[in-house]
Amino acid sequence: GRVAVEVKARRGGATPYVEISSEHQLDGGGTEALFLHVAELDQTPSDSAGAFTLTMIADRISARIRQTDQTAADELDTLLVAAGFRWEDDYSDAAWLRGPDREYLVGAGFPRITPESFPAGVSMVRYSVSLVQCEPFRVSKAAVAVRLKGNRHGN
Repeated sequence: GRVAVEVKARRGGATPYVEISSEHQLDGGGTEALFLHVAELDQTPSDSAGAFTLTMIADRISARIRQTDQTAADELDTLLVAAGFRWEDDYSDAAWLRGPDREYLVGAGFPRITPESFPAGVSMVRYSVSLVQCEPFRVSKAAVAVRLKGNRHGN
């Protein structure tokens, strides 16, 4: 479909900002809708209830994709390696707990930088977005799911 979701993770206790690594990340050009999903994560002892590690998440996602599309699972493995992940490494020293998630509809008035917002020749812009300023654009998880399901079925 033509719905995109930019996902960012942040520590729950950190200042309420997310880091945007380029002027293209929140550029909704070519999409019918662009959402920003912010997941809060906090480091925790590995024996905490609900704790997970990077390997656990990679394994869960890989297994789920592998059930339906081996080619996509192979592509995921390639992308994980390109990002520096190695199945043989031990990531158990960093366990995490997931906090609340937030979803925002990125559109007119949303605090962002896009390639059109500054002169030609300026690029590779890194910046922070205040989540407080994003609150007027907050939407429910259900609203995002409806848009994603609608586009998957050609609606």
